[in-house]
Amino acid sequence: MKKRIILLVSLLILIVLFTGMVDGCRSSDATVIPQEKFTPVRETDKSSSSGSFSPSNEIPEIAWNEAKKYEGIKAKVCGPVVDTMWASGSNGKPTFLNIGKSYPEKDRFTVVIWEEYRDNFPEPPEIFYSEKMVRVYGKIKNYKGAMEIEVRSPSEIEIQ
Repeated sequence: MKKRIILLVSLLILIVLFTGMVDGCRSSDATVIPQEKFTPVRETDKSSSSGSFSPSNEIPEIAWNEAKKYEGIKAKVCGPVVDTMWASGSNGKPTFLNIGKSYPEKDRFTVVIWEEYRDNFPEPPEIFYSEKMVRVYGKIKNYKGAMEIEVRSPSEIEIQ
């Protein structure tokens, strides 16, 4: 009897998960998947060898201004690139794509591309992604109060 109850509860949770999903984010004020609707995929989690989809490894898709709630979690973050900069004189020569708000605003979201990965991009990222709506995939980190994702290839940034 206890196993049946657990099975029924599990099925109800799956139904709620699948009916509560959103279909992409189309603007900077996109619908946010509440944290209770998914199981976070953390860096320490091991992925299954089958590669098949399951709700426990679903990647949340969120608006840029909700990123602080998802710190430490792999997610797809959506929003407009409002300013860019290649800090060629700085240590590591990073390229910054600021989403939602410009630097130095603390509540901006930043995509960081280190110099060692710039050659993976067919065009300079600070030019190519400027003023575009993007969806970026990666682990959300907090750097001095601003949320960011570090990317290594164009496959981690999608233009919407």
